[in-house]
Amino acid sequence: MSVTLNDHFSDSAKADDVAKYVEDEDYYHGLLPREDIACILEKVGDFIIRATQPRPTDPREIVVSVRVKPNEDDPVTIPLMPSDCCIRFYKTLCELKIRHIVIRRRMKEDGSLEWRAIEDECYSSVRELIDNYMASGRPLNPEVKSSVLIRSIKRKPWEFLHEDIKLNDLLGEGQYGEVRAGEALVNGRKLSVAVKVAKVVKEESQLAKAKEKIKEMMHEAR
Repeated sequence: MSVTLNDHFSDSAKADDVAKYVEDEDYYHGLLPREDIACILEKVGDFIIRATQPRPTDPREIVVSVRVKPNEDDPVTIPLMPSDCCIRFYKTLCELKIRHIVIRRRMKEDGSLEWRAIEDECYSSVRELIDNYMASGRPLNPEVKSSVLIRSIKRKPWEFLHEDIKLNDLLGEGQYGEVRAGEALVNGRKLSVAVKVAKVVKEESQLAKAKEKIKEMMHEAR
């Protein structure tokens, strides 16, 4: 069994800082690639929360990704025998039907945090924010009326928490990743696995290539 750990930008406390506020939620998916999001969110109103970190030097942020209604003024017809180019174009359109809303955080004078999706509404936790929007039926993005949070999507069986993976001896490595022997906790049982771990990327010049390698690793994990 092979397991992939997508932790390519994190070797500092700041990377894990934001996750601790949401990692107990079963609809938190960590650093999930956008390609996977389009597959996971099937119906309008389906949503997840995830982490994002565009560059190695950026702090991580919490994002809500939600499936919204397609633009009815721009219908798309897919041919019976689509070309590869057509398929890529259709996938791009599918991803455009998903909105990604950053949940901002701010530390108050008393040291506590407040979270907000829009400027004039603050909440004491991400959970409180999500629950409030689900109960009220209001759009998370006021400019996109169908960005209503209806159904939270849980982590998939191929998504592991770091605490469920134990890393052991190094088996091999390359420029952007390494493979280690390890153990994975699956349904309460410990299984021997090979774990692919993306290496930390600190140079901007290497970022694009590293992301491509991570996409390959995540494709294998699916």
